[in-house]
Amino acid sequence: LAWCRVADDGPALAQAVADANRRRARHARRLCLPLTTPAALQADLDRLGADPQALAQASERGLGHDLPVAFVFSGNGALWDGVARDIYLSDRRFRDTFDAISEDFGPIGDMTLRGLLLSATPGAAFERAELAQPLHFAIQCGLVEALAEAGLRPAAVLGHSLGEVAAAVAAGRITRAEAVRIVASRGRAFRPLHGTGGMAALAASVAEARALIAEGGQPVSIAAENAPASVTLSGPVPALEQVLALARRRRLAGKLLPMVIAAAWLFLHPKDYGI
Repeated sequence: LAWCRVADDGPALAQAVADANRRRARHARRLCLPLTTPAALQADLDRLGADPQALAQASERGLGHDLPVAFVFSGNGALWDGVARDIYLSDRRFRDTFDAISEDFGPIGDMTLRGLLLSATPGAAFERAELAQPLHFAIQCGLVEALAEAGLRPAAVLGHSLGEVAAAVAAGRITRAEAVRIVASRGRAFRPLHGTGGMAALAASVAEARALIAEGGQPVSIAAENAPASVTLSGPVPALEQVLALARRRRLAGKLLPMVIAAAWLFLHPKDYGI
């Protein structure tokens, strides 16, 4: 019935299809139908809805029970105001793990990780690598432990940039104490780069990103190729904003990340900053 309600609404139907494939929990049974026109989809839905036996024969049971699971740990720049606050308040295993890591790091400047997580307005602190990176790491470790408590453990792990540290802990390759030292040292190393620029996420291929950068004539670099249609850009913030404006004209999504460091920027030489 839910699908019938959106079958003749183009934008709503497109969003429902995207959600069913990428964002919602996958249900036990799957049904695939050709989407030539909204009217054809409506006719197929009406036909199958009137014949439960035909619907059962047309759908397939998903093969997702007890399959191995991989955990992927993101790099810096994925934090937002209120991140992990709900799970901290509601999940004992996450809270215990997070608090233990907060104690391991100790006060960072005038703030602790617990204070940062529960702060009403933490946004500006996310720009400081010496705060954001330990917070990011502590959240990732807390999630691993909370999921383990629920019976979900990874068969494989993968980390990007800062996420490599939490992935190594999850894989048992380094201890949490070793990871804390790595993350703390990494965060301190970024201090001299504070204010050098920023980074942006762009839903585009490398070729599309290069074309946008060339068109704008801006000193922007491709810092990472995350997926066939996902890249991270680095450079001065005004230059990034111009590239993102060009991308929007081509209906390519993008956004600035909460960072004031132009990490992996082609024109940034760490030795110039004493690193």
